[in-house]
Amino acid sequence: MHLAALQTPLTPALQARVLARQRRLHAQFCQVDPAGQLIAYLDKQFVVYPTVFWPSEDSQPLVQHWEIVPGERVLDLCTGSGVIAVMAAYAGARTVLALDTNPAAVHTATQNAELHGFTGVIEVRESDLFAAVAPGETFEVITMNPPYTPHLASDHVEASTWDSHFALHQRFFADVQQFLAPGGRIYLGQASFGPLARVQAFATQAGFAIRLIGSAHVETELPRTYYAFQLTPRRSGRR
Repeated sequence: MHLAALQTPLTPALQARVLARQRRLHAQFCQVDPAGQLIAYLDKQFVVYPTVFWPSEDSQPLVQHWEIVPGERVLDLCTGSGVIAVMAAYAGARTVLALDTNPAAVHTATQNAELHGFTGVIEVRESDLFAAVAPGETFEVITMNPPYTPHLASDHVEASTWDSHFALHQRFFADVQQFLAPGGRIYLGQASFGPLARVQAFATQAGFAIRLIGSAHVETELPRTYYAFQLTPRRSGRR
């Protein structure tokens, strides 16, 4: 499957609309009460604090269509509010390591792990991608719902939606193999306005097979589709 067929061409007009919407989101993230604000997500409540990306439709195809076998170890990158980490714990993960470079996201994800009763299951660390993963740590499942838009980010808030020159994606695919346990798999979120063709190229070059496992269309002032993909090493024999 060629993922370019799922990608909405980013004309200058559409790119301007995407950036305008994301800037409005950035403003909302910054205006959250310092004491925290509750957000509903898939019939559950999550707390968010200023500068942290909220639980939203973008991650729903991933958490609704992944396969987590009870007892598996999960690594959640770019955890944000920790919503994917918490949902992995609900799915039966034995342990979840949630990482984010934003200290406010680390605090938020820690609070949400406690709110949902998973303090003993979820550990949250401040980390630039894999930097805080201990040598030799591997995981049966690695999840990432990365920023989708190729745009220069100047702070943690902008970096929640913008990835300068696809640098985050390139670093992810360069290093992820060493943290994936034998027979493991990756679940990756993306959007119709995101770099789908580039993601497929990165995945193929890194030796992964990639397939679509779920999607959700949002019909608002900016119609868009969110996707979830499963990636497996080609040598593993998984399909």
